[in-house]
Amino acid sequence: VRQTKLPVIVKGVLSPEDAELAIAIGAKGIVVSNHGGRQCDCAPPAVELLPEVIDRVAGRCDVFVDSGFRSSMDILKALVLGAKGVLLGRPVLHALACDGARGLSDMFHCIEENLMDDMRAMGVRSV
Repeated sequence: VRQTKLPVIVKGVLSPEDAELAIAIGAKGIVVSNHGGRQCDCAPPAVELLPEVIDRVAGRCDVFVDSGFRSSMDILKALVLGAKGVLLGRPVLHALACDGARGLSDMFHCIEENLMDDMRAMGVRSV
């Protein structure tokens, strides 16, 4: 972190203690992630760890989440739990593989529309 003036975001945080270490070395953000469960299939789901990591961070850096998010409701849950944003991996790759840039645009449009519908259904006005 000291070797660059760029903001550093640390991915792979799975505990409040990991979040503290990331902040201590100067990270501007963290990603609560088990890397889609590919590295260790027994790792806990990122969304389950999100609330305690957010509590520990207490606004000192941005907290994002990824790992297993496939639908707008998954995204909404993470945002309501306090994530600043949700990273999407496989849905993006699948959309690109199916129809290139147009597929990606269509995927984001669908997620946006579904997210707005989910928010209305839950009575959530903003996240």
